[in-house]
Amino acid sequence: MNARNFLYIRPNNKPSAKNRADDKLETKKLFLKNTIPTPLPIKIFPNRESVRKFNWDLPKTGFAIKPARGYGGSGIITFKKWTGDHGITTSGEEYTIAKLESHIFDILDGAFSLQYLPDKAYVERLVIPHPFFKRIAPL
Repeated sequence: MNARNFLYIRPNNKPSAKNRADDKLETKKLFLKNTIPTPLPIKIFPNRESVRKFNWDLPKTGFAIKPARGYGGSGIITFKKWTGDHGITTSGEEYTIAKLESHIFDILDGAFSLQYLPDKAYVERLVIPHPFFKRIAPL
């Protein structure tokens, strides 16, 4: 991946384009503007206060928590079940609201972002792959 970035990404893209691509929320805005299908954010957490004030009314059948500027998939948690005060991730781990808030605070503090800079967290619906893809990449 480092060779790919050094040989192709860096010399062939403007810094402003790389910055936009590194920010998933900015990328979503660009997709939506150009009618490219993408899941809409359910909630964006720009700061700790927004986390503390949230009512945790999330889809009972699944959602994902993601850092806006995460790297390599780190910091993403996908839930397959949510009751309103706790949930089960797709890997089977149980999360309470307090544990989920702690994870989102880590995202906001930049624990998963490029260069460990402060970040935003967001929630989006869980994307369920079409059954066709089970033959190619079983879950």
